[in-house]
Amino acid sequence: MKYRIIFYLDIDSKDMLDDNQIEYSLKTIEKYEYCVIKKWTNSLYQKINDDNLLSKLLGSEYQEFLTFTYRVY
Repeated sequence: MKYRIIFYLDIDSKDMLDDNQIEYSLKTIEKYEYCVIKKWTNSLYQKINDDNLLSKLLGSEYQEFLTFTYRVY
């Protein structure tokens, strides 16, 4: 079974995501706009925390933009 890990990044990351050609979608939640990145995994829970997982998947330069993470079945 595949699981989704969904990263919500501050909208300020948009230009950097565009420059690096990283796929994302825009989502507005309670008047705040986020760049949303979905990744797929075989395990819902990883051995590393969300910040380190984001760094491993996208690069450490995105850590400062991470607002929250969801893990979905």
